[in-house]
Amino acid sequence: MRDVAIPLAVQRRMHAAAGVQAADTHTLDTAHSPFATATAALADIVAAEAGRLAHPVG
Repeated sequence: MRDVAIPLAVQRRMHAAAGVQAADTHTLDTAHSPFATATAALADIVAAEAGRLAHPVG
């Protein structure tokens, strides 16, 4: 990962401290602002998560 603002290892520690499960995270090989550098990939993730949350299984 190319995020030098918040390194991936620090992000993972933040997730763990907040109780976020690894399965609930997504990783993009971008700098700190994927909304500016990987818009299509980020939009795909947001759309998929919106669909998952709108139609929960079980």
